[in-house]
Amino acid sequence: MSFAPFLSSAADLINEWVDVRRLKMLPLALISCLSLVSSCLAGECYYVKKVIDGDTIELVDGTKIRYIGIDTPETVHPSRPVEFMGKEASDFNKNLVEGKCVRLEYDVQRTDKSGRTLAYVFLDSIFVNAELVKLGYAQTLTVPPDVQYEETFLKLQREAREDQRGLWSETKAQEWSALATVPASKYYVTDSGKKYHKGGCKYLARSAIEISKEEAEAKGFSPCALCFPSYVSLSTGKESHSRTYYITNSGTKYHAAGCRYLAKSAIAISLKDAQARGYGPCSVCIGSSSYSSPSPGKSNYSSTGRCQAITKKGSQCKRNARPGSRYCWQHGG
Repeated sequence: MSFAPFLSSAADLINEWVDVRRLKMLPLALISCLSLVSSCLAGECYYVKKVIDGDTIELVDGTKIRYIGIDTPETVHPSRPVEFMGKEASDFNKNLVEGKCVRLEYDVQRTDKSGRTLAYVFLDSIFVNAELVKLGYAQTLTVPPDVQYEETFLKLQREAREDQRGLWSETKAQEWSALATVPASKYYVTDSGKKYHKGGCKYLARSAIEISKEEAEAKGFSPCALCFPSYVSLSTGKESHSRTYYITNSGTKYHAAGCRYLAKSAIAISLKDAQARGYGPCSVCIGSSSYSSPSPGKSNYSSTGRCQAITKKGSQCKRNARPGSRYCWQHGG
């Protein structure tokens, strides 16, 4: 008995099953899974286990990746409230990369001071860092020597700002500000703290002494950063003159409620009075937008703004930027 016809039929059947065209009959989810696994095994990409916030992810091996060159608003900071557009940035990042394989590209520095790996992240043809800036979910944050895509990020940020996308949307910012500044009916201080709080704040767990806002400020208490999230318009760099700001006993800056520099003293003052007395805006809580002082010569803050670069020690550069530039002579611009 000849087995030739049988073997020929079997071969034809096998060829039919392995025909690429028959793969479309498999569930799409299975195909995607197989593609993802094969790519990761080949060392071409890294699987994203979870998204921590708008600019930080965690890989399946536990490695935390901090996106280079950008900064998104806070959502998980232990001592700061959720910031404007923070949740939106985090959600966008999650929908984009969580559960997927990404490709990493590095610059000069491989880790930051917190031990996170610094990287540019790519999902197929999408440059994730740039996409966040482009859509207004992130601002540029240049930390030399990692400057490979600095010009790209700055260009995308200018476009996002001109189109009022995300962080740069004045309408969204005003809506957020209105919600964040709803007055509380009661305020509280603790036995040993230097802040006053709204009811329900986690820092009132051990003690809560009721006090009026006026009395709290008169006694030198400053607003809790968690209870009183502050807002400054990114698209215009302007603040409401009706808001209360704070100065310290020895400083030369005025601050928004909750700024870390108000830990030792906080004296309430209006924006108009602060500028008239020569105080400049704090670069930490208010930023370095272009401000001018009504009293020329009294303020050490340049009307052209401060350099946006971060020094090697991790602090913001204190040099003045030349007109039309976000960076001083040392950092270029």
